[in-house]
Amino acid sequence: MRTDDETQLVESGNLSGGNQRDWLGAVTGKWQLYAGIALVITLSIAGFWWYTTHEEELNLQAVSHLARVRSAFDAGNYSRALTGDSIAAIGQDKALGLLEISDEFSGTDAGKVAALMAGNCLINLGRFEEAVAQFERAQGSEALVVEVGSLKGLAACKEVNKDFAGAAILYEQAAQRSLNTGLEVDCMLAAALCFEKSSDKTKAGQLFTTIAKKYETSTVAPQAKSGLARLGMAID
Repeated sequence: MRTDDETQLVESGNLSGGNQRDWLGAVTGKWQLYAGIALVITLSIAGFWWYTTHEEELNLQAVSHLARVRSAFDAGNYSRALTGDSIAAIGQDKALGLLEISDEFSGTDAGKVAALMAGNCLINLGRFEEAVAQFERAQGSEALVVEVGSLKGLAACKEVNKDFAGAAILYEQAAQRSLNTGLEVDCMLAAALCFEKSSDKTKAGQLFTTIAKKYETSTVAPQAKSGLARLGMAID
């Protein structure tokens, strides 16, 4: 999560030079964590719903291609994961990058996972406009964790562009979609911080209060309490 100093930097609009790189690093690092969590959960349930889909054959092909770029993705070699360059071919079957998998298998569940992974790579490379298209494609997934991950990605892109009100709405949607999954509290905090930056103190206060009371044992509860203190509010 962003530190108080980084929050003040964003709010001041002073995002030039090294400061801008530091802040973008904080945002992309946060998104990398979000996508990583979603991906681990998604792949753990893959054996159930990828094999039962009506597009089983295409899904299996997409899963096979994903497995070949996974090591590059996990290692943070985002450009390589996107294109498949330098990944060894198997016979005449060359490795596809995430962008090609996302495009060629867009109608499958595995293709939407590829889109989520591609969006994650693009946002870490600072290619935010391209990332938006991938996250929008991933939104069509039937897997909740992929849908939530795509909402977070779209929110992060808006946050980078200082559309804090728009980002807050998407983070809040992600929180609502992921209620009782363990993923919602981080979404709530991200939404609250963006509402605070957009000067919607009422919404920010409501979310900070919910976190502080309902999720008081979570790791982000102290940040919610700090948010309430900044707003001059007390927990009821």
